[in-house]
Amino acid sequence: TVALDDEPHVEGVAGLRPWKDLASDFCYKTRALKTLSRLVHSLRAQKVLLSYSSEGHICLQDMRAELSKIGTFTMHPLGAIGRYRPNKVASSAASDVNEFLVVVDRPVVQLPEEQSKIVNAIKPVLVESFA
Repeated sequence: TVALDDEPHVEGVAGLRPWKDLASDFCYKTRALKTLSRLVHSLRAQKVLLSYSSEGHICLQDMRAELSKIGTFTMHPLGAIGRYRPNKVASSAASDVNEFLVVVDRPVVQLPEEQSKIVNAIKPVLVESFA
């Protein structure tokens, strides 16, 4: 609202602005896994790091199965974190959120010929700079 400098009609107890037209596929449990898979598959990186929590829309076992098709999947638990709870009832009923670092190591990505020439040209310079 501040960025758009508007006064939208808000709804519900939380007073949310209309958001459904702006929502990505990651906002929907039924679409999030396939969208994540397409995103990771489209990246031109050999290693992909994701921060993920137990409250996410994607089940970690499903994520492992899907992303393992793209590369080697490893998951590193980072531990439980506290979570904001607005009152005593919510505090007593809720559990901690567990955070994970997900790593997908992909096979070596083949660069287009033009990019490959550039990388090969600067590689000796980089190696010498860090030696």
